[in-house]
Amino acid sequence: MANTTTTSETNTSSPKPPLQPGTSRANTIASRLWGAALGLMLATAGALICWYLWLAYQNAKLTDHWVRTPCEVIANHVDDSQVNQHGMPKFKLLISYRYEYGGELRVSDKIRRSPLTSTSPEKIDQWLEKYPLGLKTTCLVNPDDADEAILKPNTKAPLYTMWFPGMFLIGGIGIAVRSVVGRRKF
Repeated sequence: MANTTTTSETNTSSPKPPLQPGTSRANTIASRLWGAALGLMLATAGALICWYLWLAYQNAKLTDHWVRTPCEVIANHVDDSQVNQHGMPKFKLLISYRYEYGGELRVSDKIRRSPLTSTSPEKIDQWLEKYPLGLKTTCLVNPDDADEAILKPNTKAPLYTMWFPGMFLIGGIGIAVRSVVGRRKF
C-alpha cells in the first residue's frame, strides 16, 4: 500500500456566513439599499412635517408680545361667494373692528393671522355669534406695526403635535442605519 500523507492548510480569514437558501449577494445588497431608501424617505417626510409644524408654531408665537387693546366690532358678515376644490360653498367670516393705539383710531379686519373659512355654515354661524355687532372686546395689536391687529391668537398646538412626525424622522433614520450596517449578533 502506498503511504499517503495529508497536509492541512490553515485558513486565517474568517469564513463568510452561509447565505439563506434562495438568496444571493445581489439580493442582500438590493434589500439593504431598499431598506436604506425606505428609511430615508420616512425620515425626510417626518423632517418636512416637523419643519412645517415648527413654522406654524413660530407664526403663532409672534403674537406673544403684542399688546392687548380694547376694541369694538363695527361690521360682520359671511362671504359665501367662493367654492372649495370639491365644488361645495366655502364660507369666510368677515369682521371689522376699531381700536385705539398710539393716540390714533384704527380699523382691522383680521380675526386670526390667517383667514377664518369653513365649508360648514353652522361653524361660521358659531363664530358670527361670538362677534356680534357692537361687541366690546380686546384685540392684540402688533407694537411694531400698529395697523396690524387680531382678535384671537393662533394656537401653539403644532409644537405639541411634533412628536408624531418626529417618530417617523427618528424611525426612518433607524431603518436606514440598520439597513446599511446590518444586524449584529451578540
